[in-house]
Amino acid sequence: MRPKPDSVPVEPVAWEDRRWEPNWSAPVSRRQREQAGTAYRSAIMPKIAGLDVSIPTGLMVDLEEATAEIARLDTYLAAKFPEDELAPMQTVLLRTESASSSQLENISVGARQLAIAELGQMASRNAMLVASNVAAMRSALELAKDISTATILKMHHTLMGQQLPDAGNWRQGQVWIGPGGSIPPTVSYVPPRQELVPAAMNDLAEFISRQDIPALAHAAIAHAQFENIHPFSDGNGRTGRALLHAIWRNKGVSRTAIVPVSSGLLVDTAGYFAALGSYREGDAGPIITMVAQGAMAAVGQGRALAGSLHELLLDWEARLRTRSGSAASRALSVILGQPAVNISILQDRLGVSQPTALAAVNALVAADILRPTSDKQRNRVWVAEEAIAVMDSFATSLGRRNGLSL
Repeated sequence: MRPKPDSVPVEPVAWEDRRWEPNWSAPVSRRQREQAGTAYRSAIMPKIAGLDVSIPTGLMVDLEEATAEIARLDTYLAAKFPEDELAPMQTVLLRTESASSSQLENISVGARQLAIAELGQMASRNAMLVASNVAAMRSALELAKDISTATILKMHHTLMGQQLPDAGNWRQGQVWIGPGGSIPPTVSYVPPRQELVPAAMNDLAEFISRQDIPALAHAAIAHAQFENIHPFSDGNGRTGRALLHAIWRNKGVSRTAIVPVSSGLLVDTAGYFAALGSYREGDAGPIITMVAQGAMAAVGQGRALAGSLHELLLDWEARLRTRSGSAASRALSVILGQPAVNISILQDRLGVSQPTALAAVNALVAADILRPTSDKQRNRVWVAEEAIAVMDSFATSLGRRNGLSL
């Protein structure tokens, strides 16, 4: 059979035969009892540290175009937003990527709940999960200069530290990919047994350290290898996509922009998961293509979101009748990146006293930029509803393109 035009050969996953034995010390369902002793196969991941990566010409052109578009997004953001406004815009894109990455795992949340969760206030479980993903993404970018197994463990601990007792450690048991209630003999893919994980991750870290592979292809292959190793008991998908961003930053693909590539992957979730399957079968072409296409879509989506928020910021500045440089004026960029605020966060971000922060909030409320979430005086939170509406509209548009219910 002739290879496909955009095929990138890699060594396929090998398999070992095993038998399913339930944990008899825990309650066992009838189905588990019936399946006891049933044969299944778990993966043995090939080593990729020395992988010969050969990119076909057509796919290389796509990768170069996607890389150039990411650079243009960097330039666009730097030109559109002054330095004091750029960091909040980066936060918006970071939050967008984290929410989209979580949505790929069927974890959805509105912008309002997510912003409140990031304040440490009471919020929904999904909001808290996505807030942890935001923190993991931020950690991944901060650790991008030196990507190692220790770095990856830190990313996972940041993501799952409040949900998993073994967060930040390689898994100590077998996992499998399938619907809730499934068992290894009934699913399509069982990752390597836990004893093989440390060596596989050391090999992956060695592959990531290479400097001879086009950055987007490098990150896509590393991401696919990571997802198929599935080194953690939970949170593998979100950690793996955070790792992808860390590799991009490490390889200099983007200097300042956080490209919400997961929002691009949401356009075709079935294609994304099928591409991870193709990688197991010996072809990295589909996952490289998906990442390149996702990046291209994400740049357009990121530019549109940034443009909408910039227009909103200009409108706020026109409505806020206070001198330039005042606490209220400087707070505008803060609430653009953090559309739910309290007095303490404004004090911290603006470097002002409590009375000055409160006066700034009052000015923003008078201009109808902030609104209180309740009449309670204790732990009071104010929300920028217009910014929330822009972000929710963006998320809804992604759902329409993918046929999802958000």
